[in-house]
Amino acid sequence: MGGPIWVLLSLVHKYSVSFGPVGAILNLYHGVFFYAGILFYLLMKQPEKRNIVLTHLLFSIAVIVALYLPEGLPHTLVVISFFGVFYLGLIGKMEFLVNKVLLFLGSISYALYLIHQFVGYVIINETKHLFGDSLLVIVPPLAITLTAAWLITAYIEKPVVSRLKTWYKQRSGHTLPQEKKIPVSGFAKPETAPTK
Repeated sequence: MGGPIWVLLSLVHKYSVSFGPVGAILNLYHGVFFYAGILFYLLMKQPEKRNIVLTHLLFSIAVIVALYLPEGLPHTLVVISFFGVFYLGLIGKMEFLVNKVLLFLGSISYALYLIHQFVGYVIINETKHLFGDSLLVIVPPLAITLTAAWLITAYIEKPVVSRLKTWYKQRSGHTLPQEKKIPVSGFAKPETAPTK
């Protein structure tokens, strides 16, 4: 696995030799989280490799501590807690989180991830004079980015994916598996996932 080398490079980049723009291209600051995502996937799909995958996860956590501890212990503990949440989800201890609201948010999460920061800051800057120091300042960006993410998912992402699948099927002659109408969370057993 090349993952540990990628993760180690993030430490070298932070504490020893800066790779400059190459560090950004290689995503050395956040790369450990992408690697952890791959490891959690392997933990779910290849249980026979459990011990080696858990070893790599523990190594990733150690690297995260080294990367984030300078930003403060609370920040580091919050980041590490996500590993615990994912692990509990994989062993079936987080099924109480599986509901239609969270499944909907999961279905629009990619579009939301792409737009939330830029769009959110623009909206906050344009509307903060209306709210002062009130927490209500987050309402406009939250409402607008959620709506925009849903529109992007429903009218751009899903149609494009559907057309690409049709094109692939016609070109290759392979049949792709049918998707379920409601995405099943990784935290849910298939028999407990909510249905329409």
